[in-house]
Amino acid sequence: MSKLSSLNILTSTAQNIVDEIKKIIQQDINFFTLDGSILASTDASRIGETNHEGAITAMKENEVVIINYDNEYEGARKGINLAITLDHEVVGAIGVTGDHKEVIKYAEIIKQMTEILIRENISKELIFNSGNSYHYIIDYIISEKFNAEQSRSIEVLYNFNFIEYRTCIIAKSTHETTMLSLNQSDLFREIYFLLGNESQDVFEIRGESIIIISNQKSSSQIINNLQTIYKVFKDKFNVELSFGIGTTNNLEQGYVDSLHTAEIALNWNLNVSHHHYAFYNDLKHEALLMSLGQEQVAIFLNKIFGNLKTSEIEEIVDLMDVYTEVNGSINEAAEKLFIHKNTVQYRLNKIKNHTGLDPRLLNDYFVLELACAVYKLRSNYLN
Repeated sequence: MSKLSSLNILTSTAQNIVDEIKKIIQQDINFFTLDGSILASTDASRIGETNHEGAITAMKENEVVIINYDNEYEGARKGINLAITLDHEVVGAIGVTGDHKEVIKYAEIIKQMTEILIRENISKELIFNSGNSYHYIIDYIISEKFNAEQSRSIEVLYNFNFIEYRTCIIAKSTHETTMLSLNQSDLFREIYFLLGNESQDVFEIRGESIIIISNQKSSSQIINNLQTIYKVFKDKFNVELSFGIGTTNNLEQGYVDSLHTAEIALNWNLNVSHHHYAFYNDLKHEALLMSLGQEQVAIFLNKIFGNLKTSEIEEIVDLMDVYTEVNGSINEAAEKLFIHKNTVQYRLNKIKNHTGLDPRLLNDYFVLELACAVYKLRSNYLN
């Protein structure tokens, strides 16, 4: 005897299964529910028939039942009935109409094929339902129109607890290939399985952006997940992603704040730093720069660089980048730039002459570094 499952197979899933099996064995196929009713059939006239004793017996005994002639079992036509199991539980039965001597040889392949198709369809339905749930949750958070009743409904319906601390992440493509040009279902499915359907992460693809509300508790786990997504998207879809990782907060408004900080980190990453990911918490003056308007930026840059030509400003920016990277070492800067150390000193003096600020003095260095960051930000993002 075998345990019967409470799993409900959708009519569309059952019909897809019988249609696919018929393509292989060219016989009429029926899909039976646990009570012996025909849920789907390649013979449309039989759909809805009930109390098929052959199918009921096959499911109770979990074995192939041979039907030698019509109505040998009540409601049955000659052929075979066999139970279909998932994880050792019977979920239904398949009936094949025809001479049992001809169709019995297909019993095992029918059983295996049916179980594979059920799993595939259940997976698709689960992903589809998750997508709808995720969309509703993220829509609610982005709307910023919160009320206790709706929050409670989301917690109950979608098992999403607003008390949990979560980290919001936003990703965009840095490449010519855009996500809108690709199959959205394929992209969603990849992320769903990469994050793990038990991770309690919520995500959605919105236009050219991916929004993830991550339940991961450590930065290292977040990075591991994002690195995996980055690699798969690059290899499978030719899409290179850049990620902005926001603050970790709980409650509705906390998630909104996390989304805002993720967007700041992403924009900095896309337009200035050009790394695979950026944590908002790692940004210092960069976070302030991202909130500057174009008028304030123009005033500040004019104060530092005055009437210098674009080529002169960019020469300063390039040197400051290297100077910062080597922590102010003249020798290491010379090595990286493939020039003599005296040439580095000359260029630093040139910056002092042009701006009145000496990069070798801490206070002046900070102002120059800030000006270079603002200049790069305006060039890549604000214009």
